[in-house]
Amino acid sequence: MSSSGRGEEPRYPYPLPRRVPPSPPAWSCCSPEPQRCGDVWRRSSSDLGGVGRWAVNVTFTSQCAGNLNAVYASNTVTNATGGLTNIAVTP
Repeated sequence: MSSSGRGEEPRYPYPLPRRVPPSPPAWSCCSPEPQRCGDVWRRSSSDLGGVGRWAVNVTFTSQCAGNLNAVYASNTVTNATGGLTNIAVTP
């Protein structure tokens, strides 16, 4: 309750910070943004702890003719049950 006694929340002279949950790396399989055509993953590393299949799971391929997604060999993954990616790795 505010000091005015009217049950209102106090007003702050500045906006309160918005609570944002931590997000996975941009190259992750579970990125909050959907995959698009032309996405590129380079120089990333991941330890999936034995529970994740792919470090980069590219699900958006059939609509990307001419603007393919690319996962470069500079990425590394450890403890993945499937490997680095489910598509061909770009050298």
